[in-house]
Amino acid sequence: MLQATARLAIAAPRRIVAGAILIFIAAAVFGIPVAKSLSPGGFQDPNSESAHAIRVLTDKFGQSGQQLLILVTAPSGANSEQARQVGTGLVDQLQRSPLIYNVTSAWTAPQAAADLVSTDGKSGMIVVNLKGGENDAQKNAQTLADEFVHDRDGVTVRCSTRRSTSRTRTTFWSWKLSRSR
Repeated sequence: MLQATARLAIAAPRRIVAGAILIFIAAAVFGIPVAKSLSPGGFQDPNSESAHAIRVLTDKFGQSGQQLLILVTAPSGANSEQARQVGTGLVDQLQRSPLIYNVTSAWTAPQAAADLVSTDGKSGMIVVNLKGGENDAQKNAQTLADEFVHDRDGVTVRCSTRRSTSRTRTTFWSWKLSRSR
């Protein structure tokens, strides 16, 4: 069988290439509409222990498995009045959003402040528990980022969404690694 296929490919290479192109076009015609209807999530087995744990966290404690991380950086430090005003202002605005369960920050949760301030003391983190589960949390995160995440009063505000820059993602991974030591 393979030998016959090889002989055909050698005897008529243009037909083989044309056939491959036609198969590619047919696959694209059928595949492109399907890609638009796929959800970004849905990869979790609803009967798994982790899915059950997320349901319990969501229903009983208002926590979700999907979070938006917002990094607030001030030249004078996370504990400066400038950073505190921006951080608490963001938390106040975010708490009014119907897209979230709750918000924790370095400025509003004293018990968590040590874990939410960078080791150099210049940045504070805001952790937003998003509604929407696997399917809508990314969209909700982007909506919140577009509305709330922008520099103000000399304070830099960045977040961890799909549109994040590589530098922001590197900052978050560096943060996580430095906190885990």
